Amino acid sequence: MRTIALSICMLLSAGDIPPSAIAIETPNERLAVDLPREIRQWFRNPDGSCVQCSIGMCGVDQNVPAAATLLWDTEYGSRERGGSGPSRVARYCRERNIRVYNVTGRTTWDWMKWATTTGRDAAIGAGRYHFQTLMGYLSTVQ
Repeated sequence: MRTIALSICMLLSAGDIPPSAIAIETPNERLAVDLPREIRQWFRNPDGSCVQCSIGMCGVDQNVPAAATLLWDTEYGSRERGGSGPSRVARYCRERNIRVYNVTGRTTWDWMKWATTTGRDAAIGAGRYHFQTLMGYLSTVQ
């Protein structure tokens, strides 16, 4: 079972879809998330839905359709658009049966490092009112 991180929020994949089912291009081993441009473009953010865009990319990468489809009405639930805080994320993840770690506070940087160094995805808070997808982590300490 693989885990994703969110502001950090971490999806816990059930692993019920084989990775080969949606393989698109050769993965880059340096990155925790490696999605081709065509897939990343599905998650453009025209309306302040950066949290759902970030979680969605992690969902695609981890084969978690309920997370990958947050931006659209699907069998997993109604679309989620607009800004989201931790309580809203907890609600729609609960409704869609998306297993997550929804982390806030001082340990966020530690969770980010752990997620990427163990090959997991992360949707992270970037500043006070923005989210983005964490693709990798490079320590500045040599």
